[in-house]
Amino acid sequence: MYAIIRTGGKQYTVRPGDLLRVEKLPRELGAEFDLDDVLLVGGDKIHVGEPTVKNAKVTVVVTQQDRAPKVIVFKKNAVRAIAVCMVIVNTSPSFL
Repeated sequence: MYAIIRTGGKQYTVRPGDLLRVEKLPRELGAEFDLDDVLLVGGDKIHVGEPTVKNAKVTVVVTQQDRAPKVIVFKKNAVRAIAVCMVIVNTSPSFL
């Protein structure tokens, strides 16, 4: 049996016994709680939610809380060559 759950704005496919890393939840270490945002339950028969499956829940236990590694972002601006188009209006010598 498997389920597709939504937490932290992302969707995850989970099975019993899976270890899943998600965004921080306001729970203590070792806390057991239910996730009610179940989008699909699969197995012998598939139940698809509209948008969630009614009366479906996934029970989870918080096993570890830590910080993710810092993501360093480099932004590079492309150097653009500026081309100037000119129209010649007069060719008479003005220095005479």
